[in-house]
Amino acid sequence: EPLRALIARLEALDDAPRRALLDGLATILDDGVRYMITADQLRQLAAGRVAIGAHGQTHAPLTRVPDAGAELASVKRRLEGQLGGAEVTTLSFPHGKFDDAVVHRAFDLGYDLLFTSVPELPAAGGAGPGVLGRVGFTGETITGADGRFAPELLALHLFRKAHAAA
Repeated sequence: EPLRALIARLEALDDAPRRALLDGLATILDDGVRYMITADQLRQLAAGRVAIGAHGQTHAPLTRVPDAGAELASVKRRLEGQLGGAEVTTLSFPHGKFDDAVVHRAFDLGYDLLFTSVPELPAAGGAGPGVLGRVGFTGETITGADGRFAPELLALHLFRKAHAAA
């Protein structure tokens, strides 16, 4: 699809040219809507029992930042500070980009669950938490004709998805 192709081309650019291009579009694309939540909204989510995880300090692909460890440690400290010391142990890789070095660094820093953009389920009988793929679904995928949740449709949807190698 065209939007995904555009995003892939932007991601392939080095930081300075990408930033220059996007900065030039900022005024055109500004719709006046705030797309990031505030620290207060973050705390409200946590108080409502929503699990809060990290997604990088700068949202740059962790395979391209000068120091992925510093990026991961910084966002972890910042979130834990904003959440009153609650431990942040989950991470979703920005842009879905990761490699073995980034994975090991994240585990070393205390992250337990690392989410990728790889569209796969964990291996059956796997070793448990660690690096996990991600599969999505829409409301239409998991609801029956009456509009109510249909667990059998969710099971069928998940059954058809790829599984990680054991």
